[in-house]
Amino acid sequence: MTKVQIMSLFTVLLFFLSPSHIEANVLPVKIYVDEVKNETELKIYEDRFAIAQDILPEKIKNEFIRLLKHSPLIDVVPVDSHDSTMAKLSLSGFVPKRSDNLGTTTKAKIHLRAEYYEPGSTQPRRCEYFVTDSRWKPLYEEDVFKTPWWDRFEKTIYWQGIKKALREAKDDLYAALAGQGVRGRIIEASDQRGQFGQKRFFCNLGFRDSIGKGDTLLVINQRRLNSGYDYYEIKGRLKVITAYENLSLVEAIEENPKDPILSGDAVLLSIN
Repeated sequence: MTKVQIMSLFTVLLFFLSPSHIEANVLPVKIYVDEVKNETELKIYEDRFAIAQDILPEKIKNEFIRLLKHSPLIDVVPVDSHDSTMAKLSLSGFVPKRSDNLGTTTKAKIHLRAEYYEPGSTQPRRCEYFVTDSRWKPLYEEDVFKTPWWDRFEKTIYWQGIKKALREAKDDLYAALAGQGVRGRIIEASDQRGQFGQKRFFCNLGFRDSIGKGDTLLVINQRRLNSGYDYYEIKGRLKVITAYENLSLVEAIEENPKDPILSGDAVLLSIN
């Protein structure tokens, strides 16, 4: 790093540490996943010695939580609170089909229902997910429904169909929460340039905000409709080149020449 670059970084750090800098949103989005309901006749048990409790709802809940945790901006909380989004899932339809010709073609039709409650809201956003999947298998394979144990069921097309529906639910929830990611600001332009002359900037987001090297930040313009509804427009994209505790060096990878990226622009690390 040259002396000029060091002085530039020192100036940025002084600005960042001053009382007037714009604070970033450092809180992740909290999601509480309620107990899953199994409204179908399908019941799966741990093994032949534990047939008193259907464990399929618990397995569905755990799989959905695992999918949600793919985003570092999602915090799955164990208890619902005033600032968390609640997700309620129900397996409302399950139709197994088999076609026996030269072998057996197994089909699974899955109907998953989801209700999402935003913080403070009593009216849910309802979503329906319908998934059909199929798989060929030899005719002599034992029917899983004669031995509905988990170690057998998790290898079936039925569980794969349920997981596919859960992935759709996760993607839908991510999209709905896309505007609730970590927000920050471009502090200052850097005198560095990218390999092909791309502009670089310093941003007030860093490790503490779940920012890492290679992440993409959206440069946004905040808008408000006459109805009072806020939304944002994407004016460009930045790639994180280097991340520090409270700071990052970013590079423009997409920019509108008529509305260039400037110091002071708002940035968003989206959940989606």
